Amino acid sequence: MKKLLVLILVINITVAQDAQSTDEINTIFINVNSALKKKEKKVNTNSNPYANFKISGTVTDKKGIPLPGVSIVFIDKNQGATTDFDGNFSISAKKGDVIEFSYVRKEPLKVTVGVKNKLTVTLNRRYSFFNWLED
Repeated sequence: MKKLLVLILVINITVAQDAQSTDEINTIFINVNSALKKKEKKVNTNSNPYANFKISGTVTDKKGIPLPGVSIVFIDKNQGATTDFDGNFSISAKKGDVIEFSYVRKEPLKVTVGVKNKLTVTLNRRYSFFNWLED
């Protein structure tokens, strides 16, 4: 593709040298610029299944209360993040990645990344022998 663009530019520069006025030269370069922009628009990074994309969302408990400080860890990777004070998070992932959300006294939840870029995660209470102390 680079060779094609260089060839287009060389041809247009040659034509521009033969042009009679600056208006003709400007028209030639405007046409080249719009052709290059059309080529750029055709490149779609979302079609690559291995490309990372941004995922954001909120983590809450079953009552809808945001959970600050939830650990967000990629399974089989050395990456992670935490939620902010309002339970919001933003991470970069690719389709097929497995993410685990975990929080104190909540059941961990594993989510496989699909095509959604906005997630709402609800963590349920972890039940143990000591639950009778909390009630």
